[in-house]
Amino acid sequence: MKKRMLALTLAVSMLLSLAACGGGTKATAMHLRKTEGKVSVSDDRGRDLEPREDLGLYSGYGVDTRRESYAWIDLDKVKLTKLDEKSEIEITREGKNLEIEVLSGSLFFNVTEPLAGDETMTIRTSTMVVGIRGTCGWVALSEDEEQLSVYLLEGKVRCEAEGEEETVRAGEMAVMTEDGEITVEKFTVADVPAFVMEEIEDDKDLIDAILDSSGIDVTGAAEGDVLDEYADVLAEIDGEILYSEMVDFEADGNPELLVLYVKDGYASNREADFLSVSFQICRNGPEGLSRLFGGTCWIHDKHYRDGKLSLVESGGRLFLKMHNVYEGGTEGSTVYTTENDMFVGSVAQKDGGSSEWGEVDIIMCTNSTYNGHSEVRYTKNKYNELGFADRGSRPDGNFDNLSAEDYESIRGQYKEEKVLVYTPDNASLAVTPDPSEIEGVPQPADSASLD
Repeated sequence: MKKRMLALTLAVSMLLSLAACGGGTKATAMHLRKTEGKVSVSDDRGRDLEPREDLGLYSGYGVDTRRESYAWIDLDKVKLTKLDEKSEIEITREGKNLEIEVLSGSLFFNVTEPLAGDETMTIRTSTMVVGIRGTCGWVALSEDEEQLSVYLLEGKVRCEAEGEEETVRAGEMAVMTEDGEITVEKFTVADVPAFVMEEIEDDKDLIDAILDSSGIDVTGAAEGDVLDEYADVLAEIDGEILYSEMVDFEADGNPELLVLYVKDGYASNREADFLSVSFQICRNGPEGLSRLFGGTCWIHDKHYRDGKLSLVESGGRLFLKMHNVYEGGTEGSTVYTTENDMFVGSVAQKDGGSSEWGEVDIIMCTNSTYNGHSEVRYTKNKYNELGFADRGSRPDGNFDNLSAEDYESIRGQYKEEKVLVYTPDNASLAVTPDPSEIEGVPQPADSASLD
């Protein structure tokens, strides 16, 4: 389970409000409070243990979570941390000194009772250290392990990297890189990830404490106010919104808004029997609202069939995959069928602009038949290699031939995580899950299907 990280020359130490330090809880026991989904636990010898409620956790123990899986850890029955999906930690304890090392992913922390004066508890990522006494926030490690982020809902921290220091307060986040750069900026309720919001939204006392400390009103996210920031984008969409979701494509803790919709009036320019789905990817960041990328996937018409849009994962990052099958040719000439896979995403490490978004990969498998002779050809669209800023330039010889092995290798790099839109019968469009289940997003009033 253990994943060795790149050496980072970073350090973060938590400076907290020290009120009511006396009579605090003692760091004498840690337990796996509960789990959801697929969670693994190992002991100090690397042996797998069966996860169960109130399982004792000791020095050298590790916990990791899979996709859509979570783990809650308590300190002396006081809820301390929640491990996000696809995350891993290791616990180290020496006397009254307790550490939780984040090896991958994200970790939420909320300690409501301060530790005793002679105790220490830290959450660390490599040489980044967060001292705990009574605060709330979360930490996130980038997939390449070269970037650390700390978000503070309460309290304050001092960040140190390569001799540089910055103070971060509630309502602020710090992003640190291995070369010692520290960037501090405000964050909003839109930046609070779902796994953190679930721990906050039903705790009135914590909601009030966060509002007093940081000025962030987390009740807005629970009521859908987070989407108010995207109201202008949603209002300008010329069509019916099928699906919306906040997706952290860049894996930097600052998610983007993905919107799938059917454009109005498309049937007037094409045959009546067709289905298409368009998409936009937007972000409301420090520089304001921006549209990062958009496009259209032909799901079904007289040439296209088997259309589908999915979220796929590769290298710890999420991408939007557009798939369809195109049938062309006429009687007496070459007849061909082409299976198309397009993968859309960002090459940025953090909050990239529109020039860093585009079609990361476009691959095709074409089966041609002419005068009884059949040929299978595998190709890759090579204009992407020009860079996204030049994606409008499509030179001659736009495709590179691939071997069957290389074609399958590229396809194998992307693992399907969630189907968003598909056509089950090439006659109707289905949305998965039902849009009514997505809270806080303007949705069609009728159903999840478009006939």
